[in-house]
Amino acid sequence: MDSLTLLYAAGVLQLVVVAANFVIPARLDFEGNLAKTAPIVRQIFRVHHVYIVGIVAFFAALCILFPGDLA
Repeated sequence: MDSLTLLYAAGVLQLVVVAANFVIPARLDFEGNLAKTAPIVRQIFRVHHVYIVGIVAFFAALCILFPGDLA
């Protein structure tokens, strides 16, 4: 396979991971489990979650939009 095709496929798979992260919090009951923790832990967890999803989305965009530059 061509390296550009593989980079594009990697970007699509990363988008699948980003999409899954919109479903996972409800399925794993994040809010119910975080209600038992201190407010600072909840805030750190939420910021960490959003940061990771944002970084994965950023790399997905790079792989899909600029595969030639990455190769």
